[in-house]
Order: sequence, then C-alpha cells, then structure tokens
Amino acid sequence: ALVLVVSYSFVTIMFTTGIGTFLTEESMMILPQPVTNNKISSELAPVSVPATKIRIRDDLALKGNALSVWERMISSRQMDSSQRNSLAVVEVGMHRAVQCLQAARKGFQTHCIEPSPSSFEKIQQAVDREPQEIRERVRIYNIAAGSEEATVPFVASGGTGDHVGEVDMWSMKKMEKPREGTQVVQVSARPLDKVLGQIPETIYFMKVDTQGFEPHVFSGLNQMLSQHKIQYILTEFWPRGIDILQGSTDRECTGVSLVLQKLVEHGYTLYALSVEAHPKAPAYKNIPRIQSSRPFDDLFKHCQWYYEVEDQYPDPKYKMGYWTDFLALAPNVELPRSLSSLLSS
Repeated sequence: ALVLVVSYSFVTIMFTTGIGTFLTEESMMILPQPVTNNKISSELAPVSVPATKIRIRDDLALKGNALSVWERMISSRQMDSSQRNSLAVVEVGMHRAVQCLQAARKGFQTHCIEPSPSSFEKIQQAVDREPQEIRERVRIYNIAAGSEEATVPFVASGGTGDHVGEVDMWSMKKMEKPREGTQVVQVSARPLDKVLGQIPETIYFMKVDTQGFEPHVFSGLNQMLSQHKIQYILTEFWPRGIDILQGSTDRECTGVSLVLQKLVEHGYTLYALSVEAHPKAPAYKNIPRIQSSRPFDDLFKHCQWYYEVEDQYPDPKYKMGYWTDFLALAPNVELPRSLSSLLSS
C-alpha cells in the first residue's frame, strides 16, 4: 500500500543529483536537483467551476479534524495487510516523522516530503532507527512540493511553523529580518507529478500541510489529479496564509480557485472538517459554538467566513486568522466506514 504524506520535513529519502539517483543501503533519498530560477510564482492558473455553484459536504464539519481523520484513514479495517502493501500514503509537509512512520508500520508504502533542512535531518534519524522492514517502506524527500522546478526561500527554525516564502506568519507581514533562532534558506522545489507520477502503487491517501503554500503543491499535481491517481486527499485550507503567500492582502480568498475549485474540477468531492486556530486566537474557545454557522453552499462565502470571525473577535495582537482542513474524495470512492464516528448527527 502506498501512503503519500506531504509535509515540509521528510523521512525516507531518495537522493537525486542531476539525472542520477543514489540509493543507500539503509534508505532511499531524493536529493534536490539543480535549478536556475529563484521565485515563488503567483501566476497559477485558476479554474472555471463557479465557486457559487459548489456545495461542500458538512458531514465531518463538527467532529472531524485532521489528526482524527488521519488516524482513522490509516487504521481502516476495510483492508488487510496485503492490500496496504500495494497502496501508497503520501505526506507533504512533515516536521516530524511520526505520521509517515505510522503509515509504514501499518503496511503502506510511504512517500514523505519535507524541505526544512533541520527537520529533515531529524526525520532521517528517526527513520534510521526503525527495523529494516519498516525502513524499506519509507521514501523521504528533502524538497518542497511546488508548481515548477525552482529554488525558493524557506523560513527555517526546525519548528512547526517553518514555511516557504519570506513572510512572518505571526505578524502576517514580509519579514524584515528573521526572528531569533530562525533563518531564511534556499530549498529546491519540484512538482509532485514529476516526483511521484511514475510510482507503481495507487496512492490511497495524501496529506498536505504546507503553511499556505498549498496552491503551488496542487499546481504541481495536475496530471495525477486529472487521472484520479490519488483516492483521498487531506489538505489544510488557511485563507489568510494562502492569500499572504500569493501576495494578496485584501481577503481575496485566492485558495478557493487555486485549491478547492481545482479539486472539484477534477471530479473530487469536498468534505469540510472542523475549524482550527492558534490557542491565542481570541475566538479559540468559541470555535465549537460558532463553527456550525459556516456556509457550505458557496465556496467563496465559506472562505470569507474565516475572515469574518476575525472581525467579530478583533485582537490587534493576533493576525494569523482561522482555518480548516478538507478531505477530498476522488470519483468512485466512498467515505470510509472508519470515519463513521466523526459524522455529524
């Protein structure tokens, strides 16, 4: 089974230098390829499905969160070990090796992506400590998943907030200088269509959490999305984080067209999960009460709701906003029975 997890720290690695691939006895590592351009492209192609005509499924909107969905998807009793061995799990944006290794221990083939140099080093160490039978099911990549082959700036501290771009995510402004303990490094980005497009396994589950860089991740997945090679996709949807990395400061909800509408146009069904925020958010304790007020019959209005919460609970010191996650189902796959306990009654 192959599980794809995209997170910006990575476990099993395939190193690629130029056009060659180097395999170690302990693991496979993909090394960044040399690239000539150094940019974060904001010219991502929007899609044509009107946001006002797309309805979001709200079955998981009150009880489902990214962690609970992940654990139930990976531990589903609907498949045995032989089935898992022919499927892949992908994690895009890792920080730690925990979830990537969890999938490998369940029998899935795993592909995990993490651009942070310090996080990746720790991930590799964690993978190396595993028994050989687990290591053989793990592939980790020290790259950013992007829309094109490029070198991009990356804010690195080794923490959960590491991200592509030169924005201070706490103040939501361009970083004048790195915070103490943080540095801006250059990392290689590659489209996942090129990195994973030829793997033999069917991708059962992909998790994407890249701190607002998701439009670029999905722009590099057009081929795999059009061919429905990924059955289930769990992606963070952070309106403010996506907008700021796209260069927007006017609440444009650019993630609607660049992420959510793109998935729908490729035939995926969207399930919204519960609302998330930093514990210091002024509305944090009220989330269980207010999240049911989200509109689910219009993608744009749904996105704007997260900005409206900021207006209703103003705090000049809190700029990060509010967000959610979406579970996207490919055509002809059903919501797994393992998620039944998370369904809204």
